[in-house]
Amino acid sequence: MVAIALYQPEIPQNTGTLMRLAACFDLDFHIIEPCGFLWNDKKLSRSAMDYKKMCTLIRHLSWDHFQHYIKDTQKRIVLIEVDGKKTCWNFKFQENDVLLLGSESVGVPHTVHTLSHESLHIPQKQGRSLNLAVAASIVIGQALSQQ
Repeated sequence: MVAIALYQPEIPQNTGTLMRLAACFDLDFHIIEPCGFLWNDKKLSRSAMDYKKMCTLIRHLSWDHFQHYIKDTQKRIVLIEVDGKKTCWNFKFQENDVLLLGSESVGVPHTVHTLSHESLHIPQKQGRSLNLAVAASIVIGQALSQQ
C-alpha cells in the first residue's frame, strides 16, 4: 500500500486533513521535520479530529532520517510537485511508493528532487497550484485505484 509523506509542512490544517485521509485508507503517514507548527496546535487537532489517534504516524527528525528509513525498507520516493516530470494519470504506482509532498510555501530543496525516484504532477487547465491536501488526495485516489 502506498504511503504519504510531508516534507516540513507549515499549515497544521493541511497536515490534520491528511492525517484523516491516511487513517481512513489505512496509509502510513510520514512527517519530515521540522514543522512550521507545534504538535499541540489547536488547528491541527481540529482538522485531524479523533482520526489523529487512528493514524499510523511516523515522524522523522530530518530528511537524513527519512532517507535511512527509505533505504532500510526499500521504499520508492514519488515526489508530487507542480513541475513533476510525469503526469499522475499515466503513472504506474507500486505498493512500496511513498508519495512525498513539499512544504506549502517552498516545496522541497534541490537535494530532495535529485534523491526522489520519480516526480509527478497533476495536469491543470489553469492556476498556479492546488492546495497541498487536495493535491495529495487526488494522487492517492489515483494510486489506490490501481491496487
